[in-house]
Amino acid sequence: MSFATSTGVLDRSMNKPTGRPKTSTRDDVVARVDREVIKRARYVADTRKVPLAQYLSEILAPVVQKDFERVIKEGGTK
Repeated sequence: MSFATSTGVLDRSMNKPTGRPKTSTRDDVVARVDREVIKRARYVADTRKVPLAQYLSEILAPVVQKDFERVIKEGGTK
């Protein structure tokens, strides 16, 4: 799209990315979590000055890894 101005033509690209800019290297997804848990987790994350997603990911990662290894060892299938 172009706009004529008194000094010439102003080009405006329509190929701008939409949405929020990516702020981390995580591949985030949406999950439903109890409202009270999120309320308290958000408070802790804000106190520590970290994003909620980062706070929850750091807490969940070791627990999930331990359970994942246990399930794999027991021969769990999807």
